[in-house]
Amino acid sequence: MIHPAHYLITPKPELVALIGTNSDPDVLYILERQLWENHEGDRISRDAQAKRVKRAFATQAVDMLRNFPGLQQMQFSSPATSVDFDRWWIAEKFEMCEEVEDIEERYGLDGKGGSDWN
Repeated sequence: MIHPAHYLITPKPELVALIGTNSDPDVLYILERQLWENHEGDRISRDAQAKRVKRAFATQAVDMLRNFPGLQQMQFSSPATSVDFDRWWIAEKFEMCEEVEDIEERYGLDGKGGSDWN
């Protein structure tokens, strides 16, 4: 059975410190908490599903940070991996029992996020 799962993605303090006061909108977007939706089924393990979301987010981050001078310092793999994600972000998974609006309100997202990438 396919069901939606939501991942709250939060940058680690090390990433915030590395990026500092950069004003590029793409760079700032990577520093925002984001809520990503993934349609998951029973045939793929929970770990594999989480890694898939992490790879997708890290790949997007590399693309958005392509002009950021500190990108080399971040040492992303090519292509980006879930290990790259784990170095710079934290993902908290919410199962289908959680309402998106409740998650957004609890974490102060104000309707930000909700990316449905698959």
